Amino acid sequence: MEYIHGETLGTAWPRASESRREGFRKQLTKMIQELREVPNPNPGQVAGPGGGPVSGDRYSSSSKKGGSFGPFVNAREFHIWLRCDINLWASMDSPEWRPDLDKMCRLQDRRDFSTVLSHGNLNGSNILLEGDRIVGIVGWRGAAWYPDYWEYASAYHGKSIEDEIDQIDSSTGTVFDKKLWRQEVKNISEGSKYSDDLEMDRIRLKLVGPIV
Repeated sequence: MEYIHGETLGTAWPRASESRREGFRKQLTKMIQELREVPNPNPGQVAGPGGGPVSGDRYSSSSKKGGSFGPFVNAREFHIWLRCDINLWASMDSPEWRPDLDKMCRLQDRRDFSTVLSHGNLNGSNILLEGDRIVGIVGWRGAAWYPDYWEYASAYHGKSIEDEIDQIDSSTGTVFDKKLWRQEVKNISEGSKYSDDLEMDRIRLKLVGPIV
């Protein structure tokens, strides 16, 4: 294991020129694409990098947070598991939730999702720079073979659907504007392909509430 020295993207971005930003976009786009092109040894399966359980912190219930789960035969099985985060009895007692819940399930069931290798937690504090080069990405604990939209949705929403909750670079305390980050994520992650999936993820996060 090698210690990587570098400035974080979140720290560098606010003062970077447009040409420098474009260089970062191109590098990050290439890195994400190369990651997604790694063949899944078990096509369609949602699983950790070695084919075992997945782990991460985008699952809200106390029984899931910080744990490891799966692997899942396919994205449909994974989505059904995610629905367990939602208190269905509460949704029945709160009729205003029902349209959102129905829409989320419909979007989850509408197509067969391919699975691709994903970092699962891209943000301004875990992308490291040296000058004009991206020299590393850290924070791989949640990496897994996820449904094709997951990288985009997790980078876009993080743990919250609220725009006003900015990202904070844990190493420097620098605030990285979340609205700005979301636009960049759309540019580097083929976000226009996944608008319905982003809505699906937004509804899920709305229904499960803040993930802390």
